[in-house]
Amino acid sequence: HECGASARARKSAAPMDAWWGNGAMIDWTNSKAAAWVHDHRRKPNLVDKGLLGHWVDLGEPEDYNERACYKGEGLAGNRHADIHNMYNFLWLQSIYDGYVRDSRDTNTTKRPF
Repeated sequence: HECGASARARKSAAPMDAWWGNGAMIDWTNSKAAAWVHDHRRKPNLVDKGLLGHWVDLGEPEDYNERACYKGEGLAGNRHADIHNMYNFLWLQSIYDGYVRDSRDTNTTKRPF
């Protein structure tokens, strides 16, 4: 299975239908998507309200989806098998990068961890 144009046309790398309902995994291998989540979800809804700790357990995709296709920036591939072990690390990296970016923008020294 290759990640081709039809896979890239999907709105999500890994759509899911789990016990909690329909949803999708955020593609943390896409640096633009990771920055967007911080700037438009995490910062205004958590950070700006004083919530500076983040629970990041269960970050790895729980359901293995061999048809999932990710951007795969800086990784050896873009299939689920290629990114599975890096997924949670990249989520953590997006949190760190967001805090560093915020501290530069506001000239503050909040610790990003």
